[in-house]
Amino acid sequence: MSDVLFTYGANSVELPFPVASDEVEISLPFDFTELDNNTTVITDCGNKYDKRKCSCTFILTTTQQENLSTFINTTARAKNVALTLPATGSDLYPFGCDRGNTGNFTVSIEFKDTPKIQQNPFKYFICNLIITNVGSYPAFALPTEIDDGLWTFGDVVNCRMPQGLFEPIQKYSMSVQLTENSSAQYFDRGSLGDSAVVKYVQQCNTSKCAAILNYLTSTKRNGNFDITTKDYYYIFGADHASADTYTVHLFTDKIIVKHLGYDNFEIQLALKNV
Repeated sequence: MSDVLFTYGANSVELPFPVASDEVEISLPFDFTELDNNTTVITDCGNKYDKRKCSCTFILTTTQQENLSTFINTTARAKNVALTLPATGSDLYPFGCDRGNTGNFTVSIEFKDTPKIQQNPFKYFICNLIITNVGSYPAFALPTEIDDGLWTFGDVVNCRMPQGLFEPIQKYSMSVQLTENSSAQYFDRGSLGDSAVVKYVQQCNTSKCAAILNYLTSTKRNGNFDITTKDYYYIFGADHASADTYTVHLFTDKIIVKHLGYDNFEIQLALKNV
């Protein structure tokens, strides 16, 4: 069998595995409401409205590209198709490590842009596809977790410290206005109105990526959970402790997962301290 097989009815097209790095976007049906005290209410419409799509790049021969173009633009034009991955597993997790790398998926496929022929590799096409899951996911058991570091993310322990550190965003419920004579007028709603958010990229192996994604999308979603950091993390900046246990919630409705190589993933996250 091919590495990647797309099928519609009696027609199919075979492709090699995409080259790294592929990117998965998980869109969550969250509505965020900021209250006057800087707390956030998150309305979750439910996981049946979650959407997952994969952007990936294939390097194809002219024959493979011609077959794929005919399949997308003629044979299965504007139709759902079956995506089949090898039964023995692969390094392609088209919709996240928590959704598996084997079996059959029902998907839509489209060209992200016009495939381009290359000098290097000579006479090969660079083909960027967007593959979106539109059906149920095949059965998949989360892999046994392999320790990756020392910090705790909710129920997922021994995670790796983010190698790019953190981008804290501290908002203060205080404003300063200067009058015409340069005197300052202050409006302060008090420190309880301050808020702290952090954006960062979580590096992880396959097992931790699966555990974190499953925890966020299946267990906690819009709920609060704890993270426990180590010395000198300063995850929420200098106004907060070097190391502590913080209660947080997701502060984004999109989780981006990049597959950088074998057993090597990055998850883009935003969390708010509550």
